[in-house]
This record gives sequence, structure tokens and C-alpha cells, in this order.
Amino acid sequence: MENEIIPRGGKPNPAFTYLASLPSETSRRTMADALKVIARKLGGDLFTFNWVSLRYEHLVMLQTWLAESRKPATVRRYMAAVKGTLKAAWSMGDMTAEEYQRAVSMKPIRGKSMTGRMLEAEEVQALLENCNLGGPNRGIRDAAIICLLVGCGLRRTEITTLMLSDYDPPSGRLTVHGKGRKDRFAYPTHGVHDAMAEWLGIRGNEPGPLFYVVVKSDDILRRKMSSISIYVMLSERREAAGLAPFGPHDLRRTFISDMLALTDLATASKLAGHEDPITTTRYDKRPERVVQEAAGLLKIPYRKRGEL
Repeated sequence: MENEIIPRGGKPNPAFTYLASLPSETSRRTMADALKVIARKLGGDLFTFNWVSLRYEHLVMLQTWLAESRKPATVRRYMAAVKGTLKAAWSMGDMTAEEYQRAVSMKPIRGKSMTGRMLEAEEVQALLENCNLGGPNRGIRDAAIICLLVGCGLRRTEITTLMLSDYDPPSGRLTVHGKGRKDRFAYPTHGVHDAMAEWLGIRGNEPGPLFYVVVKSDDILRRKMSSISIYVMLSERREAAGLAPFGPHDLRRTFISDMLALTDLATASKLAGHEDPITTTRYDKRPERVVQEAAGLLKIPYRKRGEL
């Protein structure tokens, strides 16, 4: 059985131990999906496969196989799930330290796979204008979410974890619960603040999730949204606005690209919730003309010989 956590021998499976150690439901689901793919490739299933039997040569084979059809970032994520499972096996006493270190000693695959794009201001405007169509409850809620995604750089999962108490309109500060249980502050200003104020006027001041589910009848159900529902909402708004394809994370890329044009790297990195500023630079999707214009700002006092 795939959901068999403690096999017949009575020993907990290291895959379950690893998944249980992850900080969020989204992380557990993502890594479980990766382990399922790998277990199937190796002729087993997630919770009954003998993960302890994996050695260095197996991980090399797996990484090579994954790289044939997946992007580098995806390969690294899948391999991180395997290595995390083996680390759990070592912590549980099922592998020696030497066996674990040898198995995971392979070098990770290189290469950048963060493609995506930056939305133009006209595209963001078209999305928000589309929110004026249809039911007001859904439209006002969707506009507030879009504003937070593109105006504060929030991730989809971060939207779903927001509570009413996380937002303090008088100070203009929003507490965001980021990856690895690390909180940061976002500052909804200007249009973002206005969109939030309009949504809160509809939502009311009852404690609970900041954003509620709104059904097709435009009635509000007082339960939190899922990251999938936000994905579906953005897809529907994009199609209705007639925009070129983009993913939810492209709104975050847009925010970071805009911040890099307006402030220094350290500040942009802090607002994005990145520990390493190098990660922030990988989100920069500004077109080449922006770089060319920046280069044109530098003035060198060169004069021809005849002009001296």
C-alpha cells in the first residue's frame, strides 16, 4: 500500500520521516510527488520502497535519467528529496555515516532553469481591469490578491497562510510567513493599499484567513483559499484579459525586477525574502533596453585631441 507508513517489520519508513520533517503541507506534497516518480522508476512505491538500499551509483543514474526530460531546477528538487530521505535513514540508524556520505557525495546538476517573464505595466492593468467584471466580491478579492502578488512579491502559498491579524493598515505593514517558517514584512502602499482596503470593507473584521473563498454565486465562504484556487483564478483572469501566457510566479518576478530598478540589491532581496542576494538577481527579468539605458547614464569625459 502506498500509504503504509510502518511496514510489516515495524520499522518506520525513512521517506515518511523525511516528509514529516518538512515545514509546510505544500513542501510535503511537492517532495512526496518527487519521491513517487523516483520510486516508480526503481520498481517500487513511495512508502514501501527500500530507500536504504540506494548507493552513489544509483543516485548518479537517477540524476542522469531525470536530466533527460526535466529542467535543472526540477532535477535538483527531485534529488534533494532522495538525499533528504537518505539523511532521515541515517538519523534513524538505518545507514552508517559513511554509507550516507558516499551515497550523497555526487555533484548536483548545474544550469539555470528559472525562465518565466516580467509582466508589463499594461498587462497588470489589464488583469486588474478584468477584475471589475462579474461579481463584485470575487472581483475585489482577486484584485487585492493580484496587487499583493505583483506589488509586494508574495508567493501563492504565502497568500493562503495570511490571517487578518497579519495586516496592520495603520502602519501599512503586512507580516508574511515565508519559506522555512521565516517571517518577513511587506508594505502594501498606494494601489495595493487601496485594493486591500476595498477587500477588507467586504470581508469584515472577523478573525480568520485574510482571504476567503468566493463561490460562483459570488457568495463568500469563510474558509481559506488554497494555492491551487489562486492558480486557477490567475489563469481565468489572464485568459479573459487576452494576455500572453504567464505563471503565478511571474508576478513575483515582476515585483523583484521592479524593485531592482528602484532600489539596491540588498533591499530588494530583503523584501523578496531571499537569504542570498544572488537568488534575487536570478529573478531579474528586465528587458535588455533597461540595461542599455542604464549604461547610457554613465558619462566619461573623453575629448578628441583637437578639442583639448
